[in-house]
Amino acid sequence: MDTPAEYPPKPAPAPPKPGPSMAMRVGAGLIILLMLLSGAAVFLASQSSPTNPDTPNPEAPNLKTYIAQDVKGKITLILPSAIVGGNTTTTDKSVIDEALGKLPGVKSIESRYTELAAGSSTLTYLANVQLSSIEDKDSFAEAMSTFTLLESPEVYFQASVSIPNKLVGVTQSNESKDITLTQTTIQAIVSPQTQKDHDVSGAVSVTYQGETLVSVYLLENQNLSLTPSPISLTGEYVVSSLSDKYSIAGTWSYLPSFDAQKMKTDIESISGIIFVDEPIIPFVDNMLSLSFSDANAYLEDVNAFIQLNPDQFLSVSGFNNTLNVELGNISLAQAKIDIQSAIESVAATNVEMVFQDPLTQFLVDVNIPIAKETQAQAALMEYFDSLDANVDIYQNGQIDLSTITDPDTNVVYDVPNGLVPVVVKPGHVVGDSVLIQISAIAQNGILSYINGVEMTPVDADSSA
Repeated sequence: MDTPAEYPPKPAPAPPKPGPSMAMRVGAGLIILLMLLSGAAVFLASQSSPTNPDTPNPEAPNLKTYIAQDVKGKITLILPSAIVGGNTTTTDKSVIDEALGKLPGVKSIESRYTELAAGSSTLTYLANVQLSSIEDKDSFAEAMSTFTLLESPEVYFQASVSIPNKLVGVTQSNESKDITLTQTTIQAIVSPQTQKDHDVSGAVSVTYQGETLVSVYLLENQNLSLTPSPISLTGEYVVSSLSDKYSIAGTWSYLPSFDAQKMKTDIESISGIIFVDEPIIPFVDNMLSLSFSDANAYLEDVNAFIQLNPDQFLSVSGFNNTLNVELGNISLAQAKIDIQSAIESVAATNVEMVFQDPLTQFLVDVNIPIAKETQAQAALMEYFDSLDANVDIYQNGQIDLSTITDPDTNVVYDVPNGLVPVVVKPGHVVGDSVLIQISAIAQNGILSYINGVEMTPVDADSSA
């Protein structure tokens, strides 16, 4: 079916960002990350790269590495040079070198072993692989995904990136340093998907030998150009077209033996409806929750009751004075009565409890000819009322819009075909000005998704 505009409840807030774990925040694969932090920075810095300041002496003391987090930059060049890493039990490094050398486009290899855990039979292999041409990049990366001599092989590519010249770096021992770079185009280690002119974010590793800067490079944490960026804006727009398709979004609490096919069959029987698409029901919720004082103490008693009624009740679990009962072939109202009665018979007293009903979401599209829309809409509402379902009915249409501007970044995006699919409340006509919330997703400079839904002024105020 056609993709309708979205109108579920607002998504939950994004989870909090993880704490400053070095492995999580630097962003490179774990194997390569550990090697970089344990001295491979010197190994990489010693390879041919025009953006490394000085060639270090890996045997000299006083190497100190600072990490600057969440540094943004723009990729200026992708080099035909890959960094490959992975764990292995192959003790002869030349065997891996030889097999790696047979992959597409490989020109030369500089490699090393590291034993990350003393006495471990597993070694970690790291290689700097020069390719014959940047055109070999994709085929080499694909071949590495099935390279069997390394466990979960990781591959990154070297690049150049332009970053700010002032950074604040922190060592593993939490020593902070204000860093001023004389060159703002530095080496970067990026994922195979990253291309020239992409915006990236990552951690910049800055290594000093005494007071001498010996290596500086960025480890890509996120490709901002490839990361989907949500856009939301609300305004008055003129409806340019309306179709005979209506989208019905709603929820019901619990209906035993009710499914998408039953809903489709029921709606098809309503007079005036000429087509019913397959209903979308992502998940049927059959969990009834009840909370009361000392609920956990009754878990075994409720479980015993459920064992005696296996058709009506399927399971029970308890946590934090809440019992979660999985319902079977029983109505929601009867389930509440039976469960409360079972608990009160054990408690030998009335028990005050709070129920949280199951909630199943659904979306279904129907087609209604203009001549039948009033009659059919009324019949639809009557049908969903009989299910004790809460529903909203929307009519599908379009608005003309050539561009949108992201209110957070002021970036302007072209709207594909200059048309935005929208859903509006029934009763509008072409030419009406309607308050629309537009939702879009921008990715790599273009809109990969856009649609809109009519809002009431109250909805608009609550979403601000």
